[in-house]
Amino acid sequence: MKKKNSSRFQRLLVPIILTVGILSLFLTGCKNNEDKKHHEDVVKNAEAYYENKYGEKAAISDYYTVGNHGTFGWDMIFADDYVFEMSDGTKVYWDEDGGYYADDKQADEIVAAIQDSIMAPALAELGDDAVVSEYTFNRCNLDTFKGTVFRNYFDGDIFAFAKMENLEMQDFMAVISEDDFKGRVERFIAAAGPYFSDFGGQVAVASASYEGDLDLDTFCHHAVTGDPIARADGYFSLDEGVHWIENNYMEVVLGLDVMWSYYDFVLQPGDVTLERVGTAADLQKMLDDAYYALPVDAEKNIKEGRAVEPDQRNEGRKVLVDADAPIYQIRYSDRVKEQINKYGYHFEFMMDGTIEYPLWHYYTDDDNKRYSYTLFCAVEPGESRGSLEDIKEDDLLYFGPVETEEYKD
Repeated sequence: MKKKNSSRFQRLLVPIILTVGILSLFLTGCKNNEDKKHHEDVVKNAEAYYENKYGEKAAISDYYTVGNHGTFGWDMIFADDYVFEMSDGTKVYWDEDGGYYADDKQADEIVAAIQDSIMAPALAELGDDAVVSEYTFNRCNLDTFKGTVFRNYFDGDIFAFAKMENLEMQDFMAVISEDDFKGRVERFIAAAGPYFSDFGGQVAVASASYEGDLDLDTFCHHAVTGDPIARADGYFSLDEGVHWIENNYMEVVLGLDVMWSYYDFVLQPGDVTLERVGTAADLQKMLDDAYYALPVDAEKNIKEGRAVEPDQRNEGRKVLVDADAPIYQIRYSDRVKEQINKYGYHFEFMMDGTIEYPLWHYYTDDDNKRYSYTLFCAVEPGESRGSLEDIKEDDLLYFGPVETEEYKD
């Protein structure tokens, strides 16, 4: 039967492969026939572009196709952008989608003017303590060509040039201190943004309590969401302004804090609370009922000689040592529920060590009650950063010691 299905699949696959192959040849033939003149014009007009822009001639010494690596590797058939190397060393770039030429002849001069006249005053708005990455302008984001190129001639007036050129900024990252961080970033964008068609990046904010040096590796190259060393992490663009994730923890109970770890929402006191719903003895019964419902030795585990399915022998019985300890359920305010409905659960929980034991999380709605025999350590006391947890209102929470009682024959 299996062999018959395989043959049927092969019979179906052969015509599909032939069809795709014929279609590819057809498309390639069309490209060769219909685009030959376009290709020749692109090559020929590269020299004309250079002469019209600079009033002098330069011959093409070499040219090549550039683009990105696809899923199956670099495929020249789908690469229509070109780089022309001119006799004076200039690189002229042809953007097929945009239908324009650009070049790097004045790139250093233009970049220096942007830095001095536009970016320097704008960066001053971020403050003297700001640490800024090496960012770029009008860099081609292609796997095989990263050149910085501009379309228009630069006569020395960078503000007039910015009105003509589609200026784009890439790779911008900065770290700043906490004081007035939102205002400083907004002033920075207001100062530089009007001169760009694409202007965006990341600004991380160190917390006031952070005592180390501000550096990009600590705050931008690694995630700082939920980490108290950072006050916030912001991403900005001309289209959307700034979106902030703020590491602003609120107290749930003494020793347990929580923050919202998604954009543009900050928890307020009372947004997240705990409600007592029983004792550890109640939860212990639920754990025991589920544990003893497991087979002693799952048949699949016996066959494979390893633990692949839950059974009593491999899992062990979870014992809540403090049977009188309270059991809680979490409660979210309506404004928090609205965020959850839109974006899902984005909470970072942190325990400062006031509570001696971890926070244990019991899932009440896991698929097919797969984990109804156990519970998971959600938050450890004294961790240096928050723990990302999706705690639903029906789930059960326990602060206290937990032991595992091994199965005994």
